[in-house]
Amino acid sequence: MRIEERRVSVALGVVLALAVALFPALARVLLSDHAYWIQIYIWILFFAMCATAWNIIGASPGNTPSAMQPSLGSAPTPPR
Repeated sequence: MRIEERRVSVALGVVLALAVALFPALARVLLSDHAYWIQIYIWILFFAMCATAWNIIGASPGNTPSAMQPSLGSAPTPPR
C-alpha cells in the first residue's frame, strides 16, 4: 500500500470513529424526547462489540489449529 492510500484510509477511519463516537451526543440534542432511539443505538453498539469480541476469541477466520479440531464438537471415543 502506498503512503497516500494509507493516509486516506487512516483519515477515513478517524472520521468514521469520530462519527460513531459523537452520534450519541448529536442524537441527544436532536432527539431530546426520544430516549427509545438512543437506547436502540446503544444496544446496536453493544451487540456489535459482543460480536467482535466473540470473533476475536473464537478465531473468526476459522483457522483452528489441527491439534484442536478433533476435540471441537465431538466426544472422546471410549478405548476398546
